[in-house]
Amino acid sequence: MFLGIATSAIVANVLKNATAEDLKFVKDDNTILIFRILMPSAVVLAFLVAWFDPWKFDASLGFDGVCLLVYLAGLSLRWTAIGALKKAFTVKVSILKDHKLKTDGVYGLVRHPSYTGMYIYGFAYGMAFHSLLVTALVLMAVWVSTHKRMPLEEAVLESHFGEDYRIYKSKTWRLFPWIY
Repeated sequence: MFLGIATSAIVANVLKNATAEDLKFVKDDNTILIFRILMPSAVVLAFLVAWFDPWKFDASLGFDGVCLLVYLAGLSLRWTAIGALKKAFTVKVSILKDHKLKTDGVYGLVRHPSYTGMYIYGFAYGMAFHSLLVTALVLMAVWVSTHKRMPLEEAVLESHFGEDYRIYKSKTWRLFPWIY
């Protein structure tokens, strides 16, 4: 799982499908810097916290298999979302010169399915350590990494797409259907 998360992060940063010539507007407010520092730190720190966690729990025989399946589901959702954006996927909050609002597929239900995937695989990664403490650490890192970025992305999209984005926003959930 560790290698999967690390590889996923590296590939996402390498892909950044849009080129400099494709960009019309970039407003990131250093949110990518928070991702690049906090997420790898939490993933690595998980090993140390798990080592010293006095409240680690024993799990049944199939527990690790379930964690792996949930992890793969979260990772798949994240990459489905990234793939659906094609060249509109960028690591910095950006608007392309020919930007089209994505409202179908996984974006038809939630506005940030890539982050939903991160929460899902982060949860599974933490639980694979048999530690609620590690799970809380990883989920907190995901939350800190996304809580400022999501409103920024939405503000940029709303300023560019106007009423179309407001309508889309009113019909979708931010991260988790029927919850948030």
